[in-house]
Amino acid sequence: MTREEFEELLIYPEDTCLDWKRDFPPGLLKDSKDPEWKKGKSKLLKALVSIANRDDERTGFLVYGVEDKRTHRNVVGISVIKTWDDSYFQSWANIFDPPIRFSYSELIWETNKKIGIFKIKLSPEYPHVARENIGEIHEGQVWFRRGSKNTVAFFDDLKNMFHSPKPFIITYGQKNGKVYIDVKNHYKDRGYELIQLPLARRDISLLEGYKIAYYPGTRREIQVEEPQSKDSYDILMMKMKNKQNI
Repeated sequence: MTREEFEELLIYPEDTCLDWKRDFPPGLLKDSKDPEWKKGKSKLLKALVSIANRDDERTGFLVYGVEDKRTHRNVVGISVIKTWDDSYFQSWANIFDPPIRFSYSELIWETNKKIGIFKIKLSPEYPHVARENIGEIHEGQVWFRRGSKNTVAFFDDLKNMFHSPKPFIITYGQKNGKVYIDVKNHYKDRGYELIQLPLARRDISLLEGYKIAYYPGTRREIQVEEPQSKDSYDILMMKMKNKQNI
């Protein structure tokens, strides 16, 4: 993140996509065998996964070294007793199923104030469920952001997560247009090929090993309007190249 991008971010108060923290949990400064270290780890992971499970397509940020005063933010900097880097935190990603996707970077502010910034990517495969017990996190839990609060999801919350948002519609005339080609190239770069299948076969295709090709950066299915009827749609799905199933 650049200094200019961080200055712009400071304008905003906490919400579902943004969480300001004064400093890293103190337990993380202890030895990894210390029970307090696990508590500190769970606090950080709880904040990360709550933003990862957001119902919002904006970029998510978890920022350490900033006090949120509601009307404004004070940059105070993180403790510099320990050195943090992205690889250190990436080893924790598999605590959730599916793993959360994020990156960690640091920014120096006003000469001697170091800011720790997690950028949390939106994953179409969610919610991210805890795979094990650690500190305040328990196996099977789903944490998410309700406003600016991290909380455990209950029935209605989970139902909303599994309810697909409005699909991205490609009309028949756009079938070979720029949007379609961009989506095709997006998944091609990741080793997949797009398959257009009848929407009515969506669930069967999933059982056969296909995956849904979501519109990049969102959790929206991509449907193609067919010329036979305005109510007739295909869905874009994908499979690994040169394989029958995934």
